Amino acid sequence: MESDNKKSSLLICICAFLIPFIMVQIFFALCGIYPYGEYSILTGDMDLEFVNFYAYFINIFRTKNDLSYMFAKTLGGDFPGLAAFQLHDPLLFLLFLFPGDRIAAGIEFMFSVQVSIAGLSASILLNNRYKRSWLSLIFSTAYSFCAFFFGYLVLTIYFGCLAILPLVIYFFLEFLDEKKGFIPFIVTAALYIYINYHMGFMLVIFILLLYVSRLIADVSYIKMLGRFIYAGVTVLLLDGFFLIRTGLSLLGEKTTEGADYGFYRNFPMNQLFANLFSGSTRNELMPLIYSSMAALFFSLLYFIASGYALREKLANLFLLASIFVSMWINTIDAVWHGFNNPEGFYFRYAYYVSIILIALGYKGFLYLLYGEEKIRNKIIKVLAVFCLLFLYIAWLIVTGNAYLDRERQIINAAIILPIMVLAVMSCMGGRLRIVSFILLAMISVPDMLYDARVTYMKLNANDGELPLMSKFKEDYGRIGEAVAYVKSEDDGFYRLEKDFERAVNDPAMFDYIGLSHDSSCEKDAINRYMTNFGFRETVYYTYYNGGSTSFADAFLGVKYLISQYDEINKPYDFMAVKGGYGIFKDDYALPMAYVAPDELEGYEFSDENTFEKQNHLATLWDSGSKADIYERADYDKSLMGCFEEEAGHFVKNEEEAYIVYNVHITRDMPLYFYFAAPHMQSGEVFVNGESLGWYFTENRWNVLCAGAYDAGDDVEIRMQILKDDLFISEACFYYEDEEALRDWALAASSDNAVISPVTEISSSRLEFTTDSGRDSLIVLSMPYDTGWKIYSDGKRVKQVPAVEMLMGIRLEAGRHEIKMKYVPHGTVPGIIVSVAGIVMLIFGIIFDGRYRKESEKII
Repeated sequence: MESDNKKSSLLICICAFLIPFIMVQIFFALCGIYPYGEYSILTGDMDLEFVNFYAYFINIFRTKNDLSYMFAKTLGGDFPGLAAFQLHDPLLFLLFLFPGDRIAAGIEFMFSVQVSIAGLSASILLNNRYKRSWLSLIFSTAYSFCAFFFGYLVLTIYFGCLAILPLVIYFFLEFLDEKKGFIPFIVTAALYIYINYHMGFMLVIFILLLYVSRLIADVSYIKMLGRFIYAGVTVLLLDGFFLIRTGLSLLGEKTTEGADYGFYRNFPMNQLFANLFSGSTRNELMPLIYSSMAALFFSLLYFIASGYALREKLANLFLLASIFVSMWINTIDAVWHGFNNPEGFYFRYAYYVSIILIALGYKGFLYLLYGEEKIRNKIIKVLAVFCLLFLYIAWLIVTGNAYLDRERQIINAAIILPIMVLAVMSCMGGRLRIVSFILLAMISVPDMLYDARVTYMKLNANDGELPLMSKFKEDYGRIGEAVAYVKSEDDGFYRLEKDFERAVNDPAMFDYIGLSHDSSCEKDAINRYMTNFGFRETVYYTYYNGGSTSFADAFLGVKYLISQYDEINKPYDFMAVKGGYGIFKDDYALPMAYVAPDELEGYEFSDENTFEKQNHLATLWDSGSKADIYERADYDKSLMGCFEEEAGHFVKNEEEAYIVYNVHITRDMPLYFYFAAPHMQSGEVFVNGESLGWYFTENRWNVLCAGAYDAGDDVEIRMQILKDDLFISEACFYYEDEEALRDWALAASSDNAVISPVTEISSSRLEFTTDSGRDSLIVLSMPYDTGWKIYSDGKRVKQVPAVEMLMGIRLEAGRHEIKMKYVPHGTVPGIIVSVAGIVMLIFGIIFDGRYRKESEKII
């Protein structure tokens, strides 16, 4: 008998894993996603961030990159924060099976496995905590197909946590019941927090609420408070190594200065429950809490079922209400999100509602199957739930709902009706129970697939279209060919950039050192710093985006440029066309480490526009040139369809309105321009009638080149006002003097014969030599960071800040061998804390064993 039970349990587990995997393939086919169609899942942040960092993860094991420092991050920066947010899921190793441009297909496979593990772990929770039954497959699959997985499919960085969440809950409850759950709870909770610290923060809140709910159900759980605190502290200490390094890494990143803690409602609470219906989760401004109509139906039945204690029901109601209120009240919602407001993906803890409802739904279903109440009473309660759901749909029809429209109201009514009938059949027992289970599965599977497709397409498809897999593969091949060519020509340590946008994080994808980075894990100060050179600073990132000026490229060490054109206005040498892109070399670019004027130490930028800032910076070198690199161009301004209400404030008075700048060219030089403004707004810039795109937006607000012209030409630059008005603090038009740039570059390189090129041993280990006849300041084109341990001839030297945020090293005259190693902040304290956690775990295991033995003696 025991052997049969183990066999049955194993088969249920296998099915709990395989059924979601097969259903995900059907979901891909329904959406036309590769390999069943022509589309990829690289939408939104998956394309902008995650696929690129997943590729970087693979490169860590194949290149000089490591887990300490990341040069594919704007100017460079520590890596632990980004890794802890995106790259700690062990399932990432599956991507090694999908090299190169197959990585998108690899992410699909990884997602399929994540969803399948979620089904398996939910099955373990339901079958071991409550009752083992094949009927549990409907409910475990419901968790793997909850709305969160598919609405936020672009957030696969979270799904490793979601996949094991039911296990954490199961082992925690076993631990509270004084069973063998101490070690499993600590291990799974520590793994959960390790996979994603952001989700781990939410887990801590949920576990606290779950414990309070158990106290409501049974006050005797208070005796477990000491052991609960001990276990919780042990978990946090075990994760201390990475938590401390991550916390210190994140200082100054995605700051909460603008966080909104206002005490107001995020949405009408009476509209929230519509999101529990199939196909309703079509708007990112509402919580994604759908968990199948069957789970919803039977969870409501649980609350009116007999056989479950009133205090237990009140405890579970408290747990649900706590999360509902958290989502409803903005102040509490901000707490869940780390005392901040989420960007783009709201209510990131909504899946807790799903797993709770699924567990309660399973208990409600078990009541129908095994409850001792009379069949007549069970049927009455089933009908009561049916009537409640239909009344709610009727209320939605009368009052209206933006996301559960008439079509979906009919669909849900058509799902609820047979669920009610099958619930009644389940009460009858015998063969009817088996038939009802089969039919309930046949209804639930299409229900889940329908909601998954509706949710995914609505929240991820752009105007109903997903990106083409062939386009990603084409871009990957073309850019990869261009980057590979540059690397074949120069295997040194340098920066490379491109003047077109595939994704901001292409340096991570294609393993080169650029100036572009987009994630929640970049220092705000670095993003602001880049604006000195004409780069656009957004909320979380800055990026090259066509670049700034030739001086900015040279100063920041951009040695090679991949261009969408085979001719450019910058004074770079053409090398070749590879992958359909032009490859250019900038001989003026400073190396990654160079001898610099002493004035660079402690230098601070002025408050002038970016062109004047660059002029002032260049004068710190004695170039022998009396000319500025950037010379102001005169212009005439006129208005079309608008008027200037006050200085810099332009107001439309016609349907189309333009601020027109006419520049009479007086120099045979490229013309650059930039518009300063107090805030983001909506404008579109035109040069001689050709649009260069929107301006003052999150992605487009940087220095642009109007082209190269001959003296005597006239250039018209128009700024279209796209909304009611537009603010422009300063319009900057400047010529770029190549001769002055060359003089500066010659002066800047004159002392660099005494310094060798930097050798990259790994991304956190650099070496170079110097041999100067005088004391000198060495500047590295990377952020000042005391995490770098710098040794000159084996002796530790301290770094100094240069040009506000760059790394400087003061060296005495003579020959020196410089070795640099980056040790992330908090590494040593983190090791100490984690060792303490291991000690606590060992003592916990010892005392837990003794505690259980004593408990058995008492019994």
